[in-house]
Amino acid sequence: MGTRRAAAAVLVLAVVAGCGGSGSKGYAREDLDAIVLTPFDAPDGTVYSRGASGFQDLGTFAMDHTELGLLRDDGFVVGHGVLFAPLGHQEFVSGDELGKNAPFAQGIAALFETPQGASSTLRRFVTAFKDGQLEGGRFVDPPGYGDESFALEGLAAGGTRAELLVWRRENLVLAVFGAGKVPPAEVERLAALVDGRAS
Repeated sequence: MGTRRAAAAVLVLAVVAGCGGSGSKGYAREDLDAIVLTPFDAPDGTVYSRGASGFQDLGTFAMDHTELGLLRDDGFVVGHGVLFAPLGHQEFVSGDELGKNAPFAQGIAALFETPQGASSTLRRFVTAFKDGQLEGGRFVDPPGYGDESFALEGLAAGGTRAELLVWRRENLVLAVFGAGKVPPAEVERLAALVDGRAS
């Protein structure tokens, strides 16, 4: 998995654990706390942003009205996001002045009623991220986690390197994103951490 993977924007991953596996009835909201990234997982040069992290309902999770309707159709239950912002910017707000290669990482988890709904959102998210969030976005070797997985790399806003790993385990979509001075190996470490917790 040495190939760099990426994506853009700042929003990353989170995961669900405890009740996966064959014969499982899938994940539930109460599983998420044991899976998602925590303040102790912060990559070097970053800090956990409490104000930008936590559970998200449908209205908060959806990027726009169209996506809200699609997520509802897919059986969205709840989302969870974790943001690791540059040191000194714990309460990061979009638009803050930062250096070009400022380190960012994110974890995202999205829980659905069914695996089919999770798969639908996963594929839509990957396409939208590649085409709309990354300059020169391209697919690279996926991490091979769960039931289906994808990896993207490219340039985020401002021309900084970015990588996205995203996968589905049953009815749960998980993603980890890193940009700037967060190296691909660190994105892969975070993804392995989340997937291990969800296994």
